[in-house]
Amino acid sequence: MDAMFFMKKNKEKEAERAKERKEKEKLKDVNMATAMFETDIRNEQHKREKDARAKEKETKDSQKDVNMASAFYG
Repeated sequence: MDAMFFMKKNKEKEAERAKERKEKEKLKDVNMATAMFETDIRNEQHKREKDARAKEKETKDSQKDVNMASAFYG
């Protein structure tokens, strides 16, 4: 009885593995490197954030020599 049970389980496992192999083979043809609109949006967002950081750094550098204490008490 136990041998039949294990043979059945082995057949189920093999069927599952075959299904997984078939699915994996089917997915090999999918190319994720194609240009998509999401990629363009991400690139645009990255460029915008990069420009904002550069502008913020430039503002900090230009106001480095400003002394606010002298403006209030001077």
